[in-house]
Amino acid sequence: MITKRFFDYHPCGVPVYAYDITNGGSVTATVIEYGATLQRLLVKDKFGNCRDVIGGFDRIIDYLDSSEYQGGTIGRVCNRLKNAEYIIDDVKYSTYANEGKNVCHAGRFGFDKKIWSSNFTEDSDEVTFTYLSPDGEEGFPGNLSVRVTFTVTDDSLTINYKATTDKKTIINLTNHSYFNMNGFNSGNMENHKIRVAASKYNETDSELIPTGNFSKVEGTAFDMRKERTIKDVLYGDHPKIRELGGLDTNFIFDGYNGNVNHVADFTGDISGIKMSVYTDQSGVLIYTSNSIKSTEPKMKNGTVQEKHFGACFETAAMPDAVNHDNFDNTILDVGEEYSSTTSFKFSIAE
Repeated sequence: MITKRFFDYHPCGVPVYAYDITNGGSVTATVIEYGATLQRLLVKDKFGNCRDVIGGFDRIIDYLDSSEYQGGTIGRVCNRLKNAEYIIDDVKYSTYANEGKNVCHAGRFGFDKKIWSSNFTEDSDEVTFTYLSPDGEEGFPGNLSVRVTFTVTDDSLTINYKATTDKKTIINLTNHSYFNMNGFNSGNMENHKIRVAASKYNETDSELIPTGNFSKVEGTAFDMRKERTIKDVLYGDHPKIRELGGLDTNFIFDGYNGNVNHVADFTGDISGIKMSVYTDQSGVLIYTSNSIKSTEPKMKNGTVQEKHFGACFETAAMPDAVNHDNFDNTILDVGEEYSSTTSFKFSIAE
């Protein structure tokens, strides 16, 4: 069932609507038209109570003032591009550098900062958001038609992305929700348990740009192939973790074959809620809210943000892939369709 309701006015005067999606099970998702943003995700805990397990805001102005992409749909290209440039068919394209000389999460005004159109049927369990990104927006070529569909079943939230273009371009979409299985307002998530089915990750330089090399997790704090407490990772003896104050790392899934596979788990120690991540993408960039400051806008219900309050599971192709011949293909040609699916399935841990 879908309930459409007024959320807030954008400062430009446009009303923004929210969509509550449920089918009567243990999961209810709220998505808003601004940024095709996942604003709330209610999940029943082991006590039968609902907890909101993602960060977010009650007002549009707070999304505008935030620098942390809370819950937004990220595109055209998520994560980082070296020197804010890339080449397609011997033509060099430049994008807006918003992180030093590089671009992060598509530049100044990415998809998370656009007001999307919506389409739904009240008695269904999904809402589709659409956006036409014009040729040249943020320096990306081609008119790109994008559809993002949020579907809720008894125990899952699935996000499906599709796109077509009229000119060869690059695309790599993801969602940037911060997950805390005890509830977004429960403090840090350091006692959560985490598992990631990845034996290697993208090595990065001091600017978090992939070097092109792959590093093994074995024998390091990055090894989460067996479930462990996330604080053991965050405070592990690894120079990159010490440098960043946590994870901002793209892990590459073992046995990736382009199909939807079970790739990660994240479990709250108090709620007992276990989130299992399924995706058809090659990896996940896990970001553990290392740089969040209390000066960021207050979240829902006036909750102050803090370091390590939540973790992002940004399922996608590898960062800066277009600039590496040995990475995923993120080029979309005319006549092709980009498609990506990620599901978050919730259960109670044994």
